[in-house]
Amino acid sequence: KQNLDWVLQLIFLSAIGTTFIYVFYPFFHSYGIEGFAGYLGATAFAVQLTFLLVSYPEWYVIDISGVILAAGVSAIFGISFGLLPALLLLTGLAIYDAWAVYRTGHMVDLADSVMDLKLPILLVMPKSWDYSFLDQGSLNKQIESGEKRGALFMGLGDLVIPGALVVSSKAALGWSVGIAAMVGSLVGFFILMIFVLSGRPQAGLPYNLQYHCCILKNQLRYWLYSYTRCLDHILLQCYLLHRRRLYLQSHIPNLQTIHRS
Repeated sequence: KQNLDWVLQLIFLSAIGTTFIYVFYPFFHSYGIEGFAGYLGATAFAVQLTFLLVSYPEWYVIDISGVILAAGVSAIFGISFGLLPALLLLTGLAIYDAWAVYRTGHMVDLADSVMDLKLPILLVMPKSWDYSFLDQGSLNKQIESGEKRGALFMGLGDLVIPGALVVSSKAALGWSVGIAAMVGSLVGFFILMIFVLSGRPQAGLPYNLQYHCCILKNQLRYWLYSYTRCLDHILLQCYLLHRRRLYLQSHIPNLQTIHRS
């Protein structure tokens, strides 16, 4: 409102550029370029891609940047979180996504703001080859007027959060569960696209959550069973230690005196 959009854009671009560095560094590391030299090379690539976003934010530049950003953030979140925290995060964000799209509608306003800033926080899927994201008008006005849109848009969170669950599934339970989670994401995505083609805004995360749970239910049941058995074993050991201490206290009256000394 006070023509300070450039401040918000600067903050977002700084965060995006920093994330690019962490995404590009492993490629240098895999070729033996480590330490300062590796970070210098990753920073050079990050600066060039960020500059391209500022100078020419066409839809394919946005999409390439968005896919790289989503892959890096998904890997970081997936490795950092366990499977249960990732699933709880997906559940919470799916509920918020549905509320923000179907109830309040402010998710569309947020997408409109992001398009004005030309940031890679969404993916652009043109319907024709002559489409230009540089000429994209207000998404809200197009929806309200029923005007035919030249592209479909998907928030980057619809890639990042399911991707984090895939990575955490693989890290916690192996390749078979990770691949099952990826299949669940793809199934949810294709079902989502059927509804998106109707022209109305759709919440993406609830579809991903639904098919993740359908495909992962057997693996999750086994994981929860193992977790419960482990917890039972810990509680049993605590109980036995407590009973042993009570037994010793009843048969050795001076035990507390010995411990104090």
